[in-house]
Amino acid sequence: MSKQTFKEEDLIPLTVVLLFKVGFNYIVFTIKFVVENMYPEYVGMIKTDSIRQSNLGFLDNFDDEYNNLTDHTASEIERVFLSLANIYGLDFDTLIDDDRLNEMADDLYWATVIDKFPRDGDDDSDAERKASPANFNLYAMSMLNTINFLCHLLCKRTVDFEDSWTDGEYFYSYFLGEDYSDQEHSVALEMLQNLGAFLQETQMTILDITKEIRKKR
Repeated sequence: MSKQTFKEEDLIPLTVVLLFKVGFNYIVFTIKFVVENMYPEYVGMIKTDSIRQSNLGFLDNFDDEYNNLTDHTASEIERVFLSLANIYGLDFDTLIDDDRLNEMADDLYWATVIDKFPRDGDDDSDAERKASPANFNLYAMSMLNTINFLCHLLCKRTVDFEDSWTDGEYFYSYFLGEDYSDQEHSVALEMLQNLGAFLQETQMTILDITKEIRKKR
């Protein structure tokens, strides 16, 4: 079902859980990207579907530009979803353990994100699912698309996922230029706009880094 309407009481909790998922996967995919493109000899040897100190250690071998892929961006996403939970008086741990919210967040995730990253143990026959520069760029771009849909969600409660990636108000960065000051959830919307501007800079950084990787091949 492409068009969905959500209950008012679910809007902020769903936003918090979805941002958590996007941020978690961003870290995981960065690790996958680094292992496949900088340490190919470790592909298949390191579990990359979870965040562990051992695999995060790979990222410490790079300069500030590469560390920015995780540290700064992941911290900013975390700051926003924890702040939203705090502002609205929600218990974060309870939210991310809620099966119903997680199911809704998963549906919204897959409707708005271009996630072509492999999971540990996947069948290698799927040529599209790779931790490639192209797929990393697409994920960075689609994080903005997810936030765009969250802004629609907070304003209208109804979203049509068939409009994802189309022009007009559903264009992935449309929300950055909107005035949400008269909206009920104006505080949350402003926080999402600021996060979006930050992620747009991240997207450009990733684009530059992946261009350099392609040149070396």
